[in-house]
Amino acid sequence: GTTITMMGKPIVYGVTIPKNAPNPELAIEFVRFLIGPEGQAIMEQQGQPPIVPAVACTGREKLPASLRTIVK
Repeated sequence: GTTITMMGKPIVYGVTIPKNAPNPELAIEFVRFLIGPEGQAIMEQQGQPPIVPAVACTGREKLPASLRTIVK
């Protein structure tokens, strides 16, 4: 293969569960998968280095209780 060195600024992606999501429990399950080991491995395989631990951009108190233990 070929290696290319590129310079630039990182792109950080976010995940949001809208307040009016039709299935918030399923959305929480997806977020848990995404920031868990299997989801992070998939992201890394696609060229997106994982952010470990996951970080909340706003106050953690706004997160669903089941996500507060795994998000910084």
